[in-house]
Amino acid sequence: MATMEQLTARLERRFGGVPSLPGGIAWEVMRDAYEAHGYTESLPVPPSAVNRLMAYASAELATTVAINAASYFKYTDGEESVDKSMIASEYRQLAKEFRAEYNAELAKEAEGHTSNFAVAPRLDRRREA
Repeated sequence: MATMEQLTARLERRFGGVPSLPGGIAWEVMRDAYEAHGYTESLPVPPSAVNRLMAYASAELATTVAINAASYFKYTDGEESVDKSMIASEYRQLAKEFRAEYNAELAKEAEGHTSNFAVAPRLDRRREA
């Protein structure tokens, strides 16, 4: 069982190298992940749902960082040049990978719980060839 504090700490460690991460954003994203999956902050999450929640929260946080980084720029000044224009697209790609991980976790959870639907042809409208 994992508490919200433990999962938030894991998320903060995962994104610890991001320089422009607003303070407290990991907590907000994890709270949103809890709400999206029907968990309450006061109760621990079962081990089977930890990876799913972490993947969801990581994708959301990477998207938030990409939005914040969208205003980064590129400039050249004489011999010096700085190009930060691709940072947002890198975070968007990272968010896409986290979403794929989240979808894989959902698929694992749904194994054996799929439904099949078939429509039988109507006998009263059968065509003779």
